Amino acid sequence: MSAVVSLQEVVEELDVPVSECSTYVNRKTGVVVVVTEEDSMLLDDDVDEKELPEWQVERLSELREVTTSEDYLLFSLQDDFEEYRLMERFIAALEDRDVATKLQRAIQGRGAFRHFKDAAREHGLLDDWFECRQQALEELVAEWLEENGIEFTRP
Repeated sequence: MSAVVSLQEVVEELDVPVSECSTYVNRKTGVVVVVTEEDSMLLDDDVDEKELPEWQVERLSELREVTTSEDYLLFSLQDDFEEYRLMERFIAALEDRDVATKLQRAIQGRGAFRHFKDAAREHGLLDDWFECRQQALEELVAEWLEENGIEFTRP
């Protein structure tokens, strides 16, 4: 019998900039492991383990297990989570068309995410945005876990 994964734990681990780390889920134990860029460099280097501190030797061993075992599945938001499209859907769902127009303008050009958050805050919608974003992340992660036959609990 496989372990049950916490949907919330996986979502929290994934909710970091995609380019900075990779998240793995162990399909048997439910353990979530984040591999940072620094971890990846450690794996790529020809490292003399005798020169590493004990904690880093332990981490290197864990990283090797995570990246080579078939029990660990790599989860990536890069292809599936389109935050820009989510902002567009959030804006389209707003009843106040004046506010929607201001938010739509905010996401044009450079700095779209920052401008969107600033405008959402200005109009008292930032909490609504974060809730919408959280729900979208949870749906994506739940779908991925189901597709990979991993049982999970919801918060």
